[in-house]
Amino acid sequence: MGDSGNMKYVLDEVGDPFRNNTSQPMVWGENLQNHMIEELGPTTNATIRNFRFQDDQHLRQLGALDFPTKRLADDLLTTFLKYSYPVFPLFDRTEFVASHEAGRLSPLVQNAVYLVAAIHCPQSMLEELGYESRYLACLTFYQRAKALYDADHDTDGISTVQATILLGNWWGGPMEQKDTWHWLGLAAGLAQALGMHRRYLFLCHICA
Repeated sequence: MGDSGNMKYVLDEVGDPFRNNTSQPMVWGENLQNHMIEELGPTTNATIRNFRFQDDQHLRQLGALDFPTKRLADDLLTTFLKYSYPVFPLFDRTEFVASHEAGRLSPLVQNAVYLVAAIHCPQSMLEELGYESRYLACLTFYQRAKALYDADHDTDGISTVQATILLGNWWGGPMEQKDTWHWLGLAAGLAQALGMHRRYLFLCHICA
């Protein structure tokens, strides 16, 4: 269905039927999701919570929520901005840098950015990060980002589009099925579901 679907349009025009009385009501999608979950019953809800717990444990074991020291993180960001950003201007540069400085970037985007930076950074930086080879560094950040994507850790569609485009920079080997076209296909499909192919909707998002 996506953000550009008919139901989304109707709810945007008519209003959120689940709106509560708080001063900052949740968006309709979150309310709809919560309402659906509540109707599933205690056994199903317990199973869902267990799945989420297992996902969280897996992410932590992979280190997907752990990041380099600030100095190394800043060096990786600088490398990304120097070598990759001119080719992949996926972010508003000022806002992106400010979000990174404040620690507000989503773990998915952060790992995807570090993956691309690891492709271009000096060998000495990789050694400081604790990796004996460029391949291992890239693979580590890729696996972390992929796990976050698979776990639906990031609920923001725009961030997921940005991250999946960046993941297209990595291909582990000739037998790896998730290659550049796989990630670009996911990014294109999600972007279309979000309505980003519609010029009017896209400009509204940019201007908001």
